[in-house]
Amino acid sequence: MEKVSLKISEGLASKFGNEIKSVLSRTNDKTIEVTILAKAEDNSLIYEEAYALAKQPKTKVEINILDAEEFFEKLMDNDIESLERLRLSDVCYDNNRFISPIKALVDSGKVFGQKEPLEMTSVARQRFAQIDSMKHDAVKKLYGAIITSANAALLARGYSIPPTNDLPQYLKECFVKHDLLEKKYTKICERIIYTYKKANDNQPFELWEFSQLSYETEIFIERMKTLLR
Repeated sequence: MEKVSLKISEGLASKFGNEIKSVLSRTNDKTIEVTILAKAEDNSLIYEEAYALAKQPKTKVEINILDAEEFFEKLMDNDIESLERLRLSDVCYDNNRFISPIKALVDSGKVFGQKEPLEMTSVARQRFAQIDSMKHDAVKKLYGAIITSANAALLARGYSIPPTNDLPQYLKECFVKHDLLEKKYTKICERIIYTYKKANDNQPFELWEFSQLSYETEIFIERMKTLLR
C-alpha cells in the first residue's frame, strides 16, 4: 500500500514541482486514500497523472486534491474533518516541510487537542475557540527559543547580549562577517522578531507562517548549538 502512495508522490513531485505542496495517504477498508495538497491553476492535469500513477492490480485508490492554502485555513477554522484527515494520514511527500510541523503538533496533542476521540466534539470545539490565542502563544515560545539560543551563542564567543531588535545585526557582525554563520540565520531571526511583534499587537497571521517558523526555529537552534562548541 505504501509503495503505491510513494509512487504517486514521487511522480507528481517530479512532473509538477512546486505546485505539489504535500501528499497525504491513509488506508481505509482496503482503499488507499491519497490527498494531494496543491497550488495549481489547473488540477485536472494533476488528477490525470495521479490516477495514471495509481493504476495497480487489486488495489483501489481514491484521489483527492485540495488547495493547500485553503486546507490550512480550514485547520484554523475549526474544521474537524480536516484535522482528522491530517491526524489519520501519513505524510508521503512534503515540499519544504509545508505540512510536517503542524502534523507533528497535531499528532503529539500539543495543538488542537487531537488526542481526544471524535465523540468529544463539544470539548474539541471549545478548544478550537482558543486556537487564535494558542497560535500567538506558540509564536512567543518560538521567539523565546530563538532569542535565547542566539544570545547563548554570543556569550559563548565572548560577546555581550544586545538589545533584541539589534540581534540580527549582531549575528551578522559577530558571526556572518567572520564566516562562522550563514546569512539565512539572520533572516530567520529577523522574521521571528517581526512575527512576535505582530503577535503582541494581536495582528492576524497565516498558519503557514507558523508552520514555517516552527521549522526555522528548529534548524536555527541546532545551528546555534554548533557555535557553543
